[in-house]
Parts: sequence; structure tokens; C-alpha cells
Amino acid sequence: MCFYGETTPSRNLSRYIRSVEYILKCYRDQQIKKPLIVNTLGWNEGLGVHIIVDLIHMIQPSIIIQLRCEYNYNNFPILTHEYLSHTPGWLYNTDRSLTIKSNQFQEQNLLVIDSDVPTKHKTEFKAAHMRELSLLAYLNQNLKIGWKLFHVEPYAIDFNQVAVHDCQSCGSYSQILYALNASVVGLCEADLTKVDKRLENGLRLFKETPIFNCVGLGIVRAIDIKKKCLYIICPIPQEKLLNVNLLVKGAIHLPDTMYLEYEKSEETLEMPYIGYLPKSLGSKALVVRNKMPRKQYLNNKS
Repeated sequence: MCFYGETTPSRNLSRYIRSVEYILKCYRDQQIKKPLIVNTLGWNEGLGVHIIVDLIHMIQPSIIIQLRCEYNYNNFPILTHEYLSHTPGWLYNTDRSLTIKSNQFQEQNLLVIDSDVPTKHKTEFKAAHMRELSLLAYLNQNLKIGWKLFHVEPYAIDFNQVAVHDCQSCGSYSQILYALNASVVGLCEADLTKVDKRLENGLRLFKETPIFNCVGLGIVRAIDIKKKCLYIICPIPQEKLLNVNLLVKGAIHLPDTMYLEYEKSEETLEMPYIGYLPKSLGSKALVVRNKMPRKQYLNNKS
């Protein structure tokens, strides 16, 4: 497993493809070969076509099962060998003037199946809600009955034993500890000889998001500047953390309820990182309407 750090491939499509390449290499390096089943995205337009072409050229599957629904705008084109050979990907088969030769790109068995699942089925949970539920289920899997996540004793990691990276950073390192504190991070095993910078406090930094083995996710519970130590909460056994030496912060955030639902005491009158906005005009986020351009955009376009 590796840590991509984003919630959609469109944020960094090249890194997404390279991450899949890394996982595929790990699979092929296994001594015991097992069947490989790849569940692809349902993104069938624009970059989604580049992704599916890249994945098929990269993985070279023997069988392609293509599910189709009743509405054509939700379906991929039929993924025939000819279509895949002539359609450019993102990193694979990028030259539009050339067609991959048959001896370089093997033909697959294509099975096109009409799905019986109703397309108009709706759920009250959006993608962001499902991510939050999955994250909470993962982080709380080993909790005792009646415990909350922050009752768990954290692991302590010295600054000089770990490298860090923020996928959302624009290259500024001065605020890296503020970004890491109270955030979800990928716990990775990295080659620290490839770090780009070392701070005075001992922390090592990667400028670009590295692709290394990730053993799981954790939360930076606290950072002690005086002791130069980070405190990590995670559901992973200690023996699997022995080689973890890289913390990568991505676009995955803790649900708001984890900040708001806490036990008040004399020592903790207010929760850090929390502010309360008064209810006023403009205090809430704008409603996203992907299919309806805003008036400002229409006026500027004219």
C-alpha cells in the first residue's frame, strides 16, 4: 500500500498513476502469484478516459469486464483492443499519431455486461461522508468499550528519527509543524537518504510527495517543541511501526465532530484549532452546483 494523499486523481494525476505503478510492482515482486482483480473508477469522461487507458496498458489484464447501465452518458466507450490502442492515456500511449503494435499490447477478452442496478438509486451519504465514516471505522477499530480515540496512549517519535511532508504545501517549511498537528498522516517506510532538506530541529523534509510503502494511517495527537517529539495515535500494532520513518499529510481531514465533541474540564476550557463564527450573511459556504455556472462567470465571459 502507498499513500496518495488526495481524495481524487485529478489533484495530481501523474502521481496517482505512479502510485498504481508502485503497487503493481509490489504485486509482481511477490513469490506466490495470486489472481489480481482491479476495480477501476467510474469516471468516464475527460481525465477518466486517460486513467482507464493508462491502467489497462500498465496492468495488461487478461480479462476486462465492462459494466454498462441504461444511460449512455454514464458508460465508457466499448473498451476494445482497437479503441485502447488508438486512444491516448496520460503517461501511457501518449502519442496520438502512433498505434501500439499488437506484439507490445496484448489483446484482452472483453465481457460487456448490462447492469441490473437502478442508475437513479440515491443515498443520503455523499462521498465526503463515506470517507469520514471509513476513516472513523479504521481509527476506532481497536478501541475498548466506552473509550474515545484520544484516550489511547500515543506513540512518541523524536524529530531526528522521522521525515515529514505535506502534500498541500507550496514549498514553505516554516509552518510544517502547525500543518501536521491534529491532522491525519500516512505512516510510511522511506529511504531517508533521498530527503531534500533538514531543519535545525532535526526534522527531515521531502519537497515532492514521495511514493513509498505505507503501513496505515494515524493522527498527530500533539507536538512537543521542547522535547522535539511528535505523538501519534494509530490502530497499528507496535511491531509493524518499527520501520516507519516518514509522516505524510494529505487532503484527508478528521471529521468536525472529533474536534467539537470532547469532555470539558478546568484544564481544557476551549479546544485548540476551534473557532465559532456568528450566524450572519456570508458566514456559510456557498452551495456547489456543478452544472450551473455562477452569474459572475457568465458576466465575465460576455
